[in-house]
Amino acid sequence: MIDFIHLYKNEIKNYFNLSKEYEVFLYWKGRVALFAILKSLGIKDGDEIIIPAFTCVVVPNAILYCGARPIYVDINPNTLNIDVDKIQEKITARTKAIIAQNTFGLPPELTRLKKIVKENNLFLIDDNAHGVGSKYDDYFTGLDNEASFYSTQWNKVYSTGIGGVVITKNKEIIRSLDDLDKSALVPSSLEECQIKLQFILNEKLLNPSTYFYLLKIYRFLTMKKIISGSNQADEFSEIVMPKDYFKLMGKEQAKKGIVEIKKLDKNIFHRNNIYKKYIELFEAFGIYCFRIPDNYFSTCLKFLVLVKSKEKILQLAENNNLEIADWFLSPIHPIKNDLHKWNYESSSNPIAEKISEHIVGLPTHNKIDEKYFERLNLFIRNNRDEFLNEKIA
Repeated sequence: MIDFIHLYKNEIKNYFNLSKEYEVFLYWKGRVALFAILKSLGIKDGDEIIIPAFTCVVVPNAILYCGARPIYVDINPNTLNIDVDKIQEKITARTKAIIAQNTFGLPPELTRLKKIVKENNLFLIDDNAHGVGSKYDDYFTGLDNEASFYSTQWNKVYSTGIGGVVITKNKEIIRSLDDLDKSALVPSSLEECQIKLQFILNEKLLNPSTYFYLLKIYRFLTMKKIISGSNQADEFSEIVMPKDYFKLMGKEQAKKGIVEIKKLDKNIFHRNNIYKKYIELFEAFGIYCFRIPDNYFSTCLKFLVLVKSKEKILQLAENNNLEIADWFLSPIHPIKNDLHKWNYESSSNPIAEKISEHIVGLPTHNKIDEKYFERLNLFIRNNRDEFLNEKIA
């Protein structure tokens, strides 16, 4: 029998050109990969983990499932990454780690973050959920810190449907993860079949014109646990770890990963070209958009602009069958109410909160072509006044 898990791990090692000291671990979802790292570091009750106040709720969830507390830091309005200048004031005697989030494909200021963790004797965990293949100063991000985790969910740079990856060379983490994985669940035969079927439907049906319609169906089915999807309803309501949360990656995900990672460079090249086309289009209309700094290599997961009313622009996009994403709806997407459950205090991170109200993301995936840009051009021309002309400071 072919060991697809082993083959996929080797493909990941080959892509990143990893030396023998590195190990790769595969999980059901990216959030599970983060949880595994936290457990391997011995994160426990009372510990504090610093994260950007512009993330997905599954990140603070993984921290809370360990008994620790997420500590939020506001973001830099130019990069949407954690504002490094505001980290030191949040560090206490209980701080154990900083999660360095790659936001929409753009790495954070890793040089400065490494200096902070070294001076304060902390761990640095790379959140590369948005950034498989991103680089900082010509080096792949995340490979020289304690550990790095990646997501290969449907809407990420490349997809295994759902899926998470951990890469580390830390010997203690490797030993701990080996032990932890012995107690992890494995996907059922039904879950394997569901994932395989979703690959087929995604390829045949999903495109920029069907985006909103299929997204609603997908979210409904996953929330009701009818299919194996990205999110479960209980992850958005109470801070209780789902009973089937800690699970390893399955065979069908690994099979898909073997194929997709070989296309990753071509995929990122396409996304960068689409990014450039967006720049030309929006600048022609005089609309402000987020730019990639010169010393970064981004995966360009989304192209980001600001709008006056997010609700209105998304409704207009849906009416015109034009794919536009709502990321992030709040500092802990998609939670908009009762943020205190996740240890978040309202008005504590004004930049992240303001940007969350106004930001939308345009797609860069391989189904975006000239036809999409023709329709987008017309959409902007008809709705020019709905876009903001300057950044939020």
